[in-house]
Amino acid sequence: MEVLKKSLSSCVVIAGLVALSACGISDTVTEVVSVPINSDTYIVEGSDKTHGGEEVIEVSTSASEQFYGLIPLPSSDGSKTAESFTSSIVESIFEGIFGDGCDRSKVLKPEYLTSVKLVLTPIDDTASAQAAQISIRPLDRDWWQGATWTRAHPFTSAGRWDTPGGDVMDSVSAVAGVQDLTQVTFDVKDLVAESTSLFEWGNITALNGFRVEAASGVSMTFHSSQSSWSGSERPHLDFVYTGPCVPKTQE
Repeated sequence: MEVLKKSLSSCVVIAGLVALSACGISDTVTEVVSVPINSDTYIVEGSDKTHGGEEVIEVSTSASEQFYGLIPLPSSDGSKTAESFTSSIVESIFEGIFGDGCDRSKVLKPEYLTSVKLVLTPIDDTASAQAAQISIRPLDRDWWQGATWTRAHPFTSAGRWDTPGGDVMDSVSAVAGVQDLTQVTFDVKDLVAESTSLFEWGNITALNGFRVEAASGVSMTFHSSQSSWSGSERPHLDFVYTGPCVPKTQE
């Protein structure tokens, strides 16, 4: 009987700290924080026509023409700063925490961040099979949604790209796409999540966003942030956290 009392007591103590199954190993919970990207565009080789307000992002490489997509990081106020990027993540966290028996806020910590993915959705569902033929590279300078092949922004003479088609970081390897059902995802954790805590983000390599490219002979059309389709079809970043399921405190 004394042994039984001790066993029951142990279970009560442990259950008060973590979620247990039959006084066994604690459960884990995964929380996905989806952060929308509010603007984007694509640029066409040799053209100064802007495409920032269109419902699609054209990405293509052929012998005669090149199309690049330009995707910024999420922003809470439209500016391209680390603070605005961080704020957009925090806003999405407070809007998206699920209401179940776990206190999911407990897993929203850097040590539980397992991946960050840029998610793009092709107009044609079958096109995602070519995901590995699409890649992204971080942009090396600030730009505007009205960017063109020759200009990052139209405001001053300093608005010209150093290299027509967009200035990218040559020191950073391209990230190839991965097919995820009908979507194309890119692992960007190393490019956007160099941080010591949720609110203290370190050097963000891709602060100016990404250039989306296609391999030779490949063409793909994605939903843009202006798409008439639902939010999940528009470009976004998914922050995936996996950690212990800590029961919510009972009031």
